[in-house]
Amino acid sequence: MTDGRDFLILPAVKGGVSAVSRGLLALCGLMAFAAAAEFAAFAGLCAYGERPCGDFLFAAWLAAGLAAQYAWEGALWLAALLAPWCCRVLLGRGGNLPVRALADACLLMAGFIVFERLSRACFHVARFAEPQVFPLYLAALLGVLIFAAAPFYRAASGSLRACLYAAGVSLPLAGAFDTPSTWPLHAVFALAAALSLARPALLLARTARLIVSLPEP
Repeated sequence: MTDGRDFLILPAVKGGVSAVSRGLLALCGLMAFAAAAEFAAFAGLCAYGERPCGDFLFAAWLAAGLAAQYAWEGALWLAALLAPWCCRVLLGRGGNLPVRALADACLLMAGFIVFERLSRACFHVARFAEPQVFPLYLAALLGVLIFAAAPFYRAASGSLRACLYAAGVSLPLAGAFDTPSTWPLHAVFALAAALSLARPALLLARTARLIVSLPEP
């Protein structure tokens, strides 16, 4: 028997989760704006590409595409940081062992991606042949985690569940279609991922500080 103190959550942890959630929400906004701007710039390029503004529209199209890609990767990283909290604190009974292991795997993959990026940026060392696929692996892990945890969403509303399922599908697809020949699909799924992640991120940012303790197993 315990008096519940073993399950209390430190205020610093709750504040950190709230801050990360706000960062995720900001990246969702950037990703949605960049994906929409990518379509707008391409439409303008098709209509006015032969005019003097064509170079500007082409540069805007490329910049919007890069912004959408980096916002997607940043959102993945922050979502992976939040995964252990979401599983252990928000799910019914804290989820189960496979779900918690998947959440920890997402966090470890995010740390590995950061290490690989810093290694290349600081030491100019390419340790892997195709490092660009690692964010796609992380997106796939997050998608698997979202659907694996579905039996524990009992307290979530129907609309929140729909947002989570949409994020579980659109996050990996946005990465899978991130190629020059399939950029419209990448932009569509990046926009869908941004819109579907925005509500859970906003909810976490608002409620993280209000949660007192871990659920008892």
